[in-house]
Amino acid sequence: MPNLSEDANDSGSRRAWALLLTAALLLTAALLLAGCRSGGEEPTRAPAVEVDAAPAEEAAEPAPSGPPVRVGHLMRPEQARSVMTLAAGAPAAVELAPLEVTDLDGLLRLLETDGAPDVVQVDLTWVLELASAGRIVEVSDAAELAAHVRPLGGLVAWRGEVWAHPDRAWCQVVFAHRGLMEEAGLTRVPSDWDGLLRAARRLTVDRSGRHSLHPEFDRSAVARHGLFMRSDLESAWGLIRSMGGGTVNVDTREALIDEAGGVKAARWLQGLRGRHGVTPGWLDAPVEASEAMEIVTTGQVAMWVGSSAWIEELEGEGRIRDPEALWIGALPVGEDGRGGCPAAGMGYVVTARTGEVEQVEQARRVASWLASEPVQLHLGRRHRVIPSRLGARARLARVSRGSGVEQGVDPWVAAGLWSTGQARDRAVFPGMARLGESINPLLVAIARGEREPSEALRRVAADWRVLMVETIGAE
Repeated sequence: MPNLSEDANDSGSRRAWALLLTAALLLTAALLLAGCRSGGEEPTRAPAVEVDAAPAEEAAEPAPSGPPVRVGHLMRPEQARSVMTLAAGAPAAVELAPLEVTDLDGLLRLLETDGAPDVVQVDLTWVLELASAGRIVEVSDAAELAAHVRPLGGLVAWRGEVWAHPDRAWCQVVFAHRGLMEEAGLTRVPSDWDGLLRAARRLTVDRSGRHSLHPEFDRSAVARHGLFMRSDLESAWGLIRSMGGGTVNVDTREALIDEAGGVKAARWLQGLRGRHGVTPGWLDAPVEASEAMEIVTTGQVAMWVGSSAWIEELEGEGRIRDPEALWIGALPVGEDGRGGCPAAGMGYVVTARTGEVEQVEQARRVASWLASEPVQLHLGRRHRVIPSRLGARARLARVSRGSGVEQGVDPWVAAGLWSTGQARDRAVFPGMARLGESINPLLVAIARGEREPSEALRRVAADWRVLMVETIGAE
């Protein structure tokens, strides 16, 4: 290297030093350019989105390398993008893609193919059938379930093994238009079914403004209906239980749906549209959550029984609602406390076609991470996804939000946390997701007055007994 004290008297040395400085600057520029290029490459190929700053304890580690674990998901696009912003902290590279199918039979077929994802997000009621069919592998031991809302454990445990990592919890709730409720003198969603029916009758009005309890109420000119409740098993489960009925007894392979409580519940459901006229006849077809909320918030129907999963749908992509304009109440229960809503949710399974032992272990680690407390808490804060993990639930309950909500707990999130915390155990066996296939069409016919409840439910009971024998064998 040239001596700087000699450069003033040595022009050759000055030229050499200038060349050296030029080379150093060119090298520095090249290194900076290379750094910029490599910094823009995302191994998980996640699009950039704006997110809340993660708490210090959730800071991501450097992005993992190696072949990505392919995950088929059922999330909304914005939720998937949000998860991918955390992917640098995953135990392996993650590649998220929307699941190609949204029904159990379609998933069973998909998991027979070589193109099946390594990890799949599923409805938790599907898990035991997937396990019994050999389409998935176990993911953890039973001790892991203590970290989740208790009833969810029964949906994913079978033959001493755990087959899925729950990642969110759902429950049936009652959505209500606050302004219409207050106009009718109601201060909350009724906590019993008879009270719900009375409220629905006060909220159902004709074009002259007379409610359905008025002697001159015109049923042919209804301007607003008081209540909508889908004619399906998931919506009617709490009603059936609260009136002393049941679904099935897995131990004895008995169907309980055609007993007195089930018939009473079916007649109550039939009366909504028939005798009382509080439910519209134009809502038999499946309705998306955003459409349902539009119907409630615009006052076409004052109250709606639906899944708490819809809380996720109330915000984003133009669906933002004022939290103060909508009440969310728990599903009513019977006089003895029976009823409530059946435990439900989603979670992640590892497919049996994943491949080598190391690939399976890597897929297990990714499935566990996707359902981990930091990811659940992030989705809860960003998208009102109600977590299944107790730790995430406790932390989410302390979170306050903007969008016009005063300091404190988001009322919709609070309702989701409370209602899912009250969820009840359901009859658990590999065929449980199939129970609705035989009863739902008949419940629609009953609600329309086309079928007599006791006769229709006897047919359902016979179908359910066959289902139990086929899926778990004779007693």
